[in-house]
Amino acid sequence: MRSLVKSSHIKLFILLISFYFGISSLVIAQEKTIKASAPSVVQAGTAFNYLLSGENQGEVTLAPPTGVRILAGPSQMVSFRSSNINGRMQSVKEVSYTYVMIADKEGDYIIPSALIKSGRKEYISNEVRFKAVNSSSSIGESTSTGLPPAVIVQLIPSKRSIYEGEQIVLSTKVLVREQLQITGLNSASSEGFWTEVLEPDEFALNETVEGQAYRTQVIKRDLLTAQKKGEVKIGPSVMDVTIQKKVKSRNSFFNDPFFDNAFGSYENVPQSVKSNILTLNIKPLPDNAPENFKGAVGSFKITSSLNKDSIETNDAISLIVKYSGKGNLSLITAPDLDLPPDLEVFEPKRVAKLKHDVSGTTGTLSFEYTLIPRHSGNYRISPINISFFNPGTARYDRYISDVFEFFATGENNESEKGGMISGGFFRDEVSNLNTDIVYIKTSSPKLYINGSYLILKNGVYIYFVSGLLMLVISFFLWRKKLEKESDVFYTRNKKAWKKTKKRLKRGSELLKKDDDGFYEEILRAIEDYLADRLSINKSDLSREKIKSELALRKLPEEVIIILMQLMDDCEIARYSTEESADKKKVYENAVRCLTEIEQKL
Repeated sequence: MRSLVKSSHIKLFILLISFYFGISSLVIAQEKTIKASAPSVVQAGTAFNYLLSGENQGEVTLAPPTGVRILAGPSQMVSFRSSNINGRMQSVKEVSYTYVMIADKEGDYIIPSALIKSGRKEYISNEVRFKAVNSSSSIGESTSTGLPPAVIVQLIPSKRSIYEGEQIVLSTKVLVREQLQITGLNSASSEGFWTEVLEPDEFALNETVEGQAYRTQVIKRDLLTAQKKGEVKIGPSVMDVTIQKKVKSRNSFFNDPFFDNAFGSYENVPQSVKSNILTLNIKPLPDNAPENFKGAVGSFKITSSLNKDSIETNDAISLIVKYSGKGNLSLITAPDLDLPPDLEVFEPKRVAKLKHDVSGTTGTLSFEYTLIPRHSGNYRISPINISFFNPGTARYDRYISDVFEFFATGENNESEKGGMISGGFFRDEVSNLNTDIVYIKTSSPKLYINGSYLILKNGVYIYFVSGLLMLVISFFLWRKKLEKESDVFYTRNKKAWKKTKKRLKRGSELLKKDDDGFYEEILRAIEDYLADRLSINKSDLSREKIKSELALRKLPEEVIIILMQLMDDCEIARYSTEESADKKKVYENAVRCLTEIEQKL
């Protein structure tokens, strides 16, 4: 009896122990949570990192609050941390997911819990609260950490006070003290200015700003011509950058700084930087502008000439007005001429030989008028009167040409007499200069015999039968075309190569810009081409399907191997942070493979 009791006690004890360890394992499993973190205070309009960290690897679901956008992510990183506990080495897996977010405006935000699904288990993170503050701080100020800013963007004008119509150079200058990459630039709005884009600096320079060493470079330079008066604000420019910052290694031994420096890694931190805002004073032009002033501002030399002094009636003669110098030559319009009433004039031909640089717009601007005298006699063109404003002297200058005279030879009608024809005079004495005389037709008309019907002619039947036959043929061709166009795969197959060439051209442009979107564009070009050309739905497009279809069409095995490797390289480059395949080689292989496939098919 005692043995039975003792046995039952042992069984009960084992059951309790098993239940205890089972509950403990459940508690431990529940404690394996995901921790979410982000800065408590961020700048509105500036990107920041949202980090999920824990021991579980899986699919992440995250819905940011209204007003917060996800710019990139999640980027996953897996590491292992080793520790020695009571002589036993233990390895702990650490998984982190990083999102790049941005808050569009100021306010308090709550990022809800993220969900990570790992196998059949789901893990929920904590909520994250942060505050977005105003980002309008003066450029060049130290950050809250007391360190100087890593990057500064400055708008630098060549002048701050100019006349309406005068030109200035606006430079966008970047100062950096850390390794970074510029990913985007939203230039300052130049509303109220005529803009000509100039060449930026080719090389960076070293410069010291408030005791800090920076690498500086003008990355954008514009020539602006003021089009309105008053105080005009320009800016800010917003530049998106990715800064490389060194972080401590997760596997650092004994927290030793030596090992941190030796084995530390770098992470890319995206950031948006705003420039200063410029206020320019655009002075109005003086009120005493001449009547013939048409907005020309600068320092000019004006000449005018007539290429002939005699001409036959109804032939052409050229009058040329030429501006030389520096100013708003791009905006100058043709001067008005005072011409005789029977001298026909055409729209002037504008010939500009201009150079835009940091000194302004310089060169020559010519207006060539083509004149045609319709009657013989001496012609006189009144002096050309042109006014322009010189900002150097702050006054209006005037150019007045000589009187132009030339003689037109030829016969006049009996009612017309030759004489001096002057511009601006005797306009009321001339009328009906271009009236055409319509003569009476004197030839005999064609007459038809009464009773002769067109329908009895043999040629009519031939035209009728031919037209009917063409109509029938056109109808069948039209039906055939509709049948082909209703076939989706036929339409896709027909347009496949045309679409692919456009994508390859887009890929070539991204290659020149060294844009990482190049790999995605090339991969899409390959996949779309194969789906259309092989008449396969894109959802069914797999590596095995592609290989089998190309092999059936007797494509060389070498081409198929290169194509598969090409697709793998593009896939890896899109999602991997490691060094990607050579872009130029990828592009050349893509063009060669697709061209050879197109020729075979």
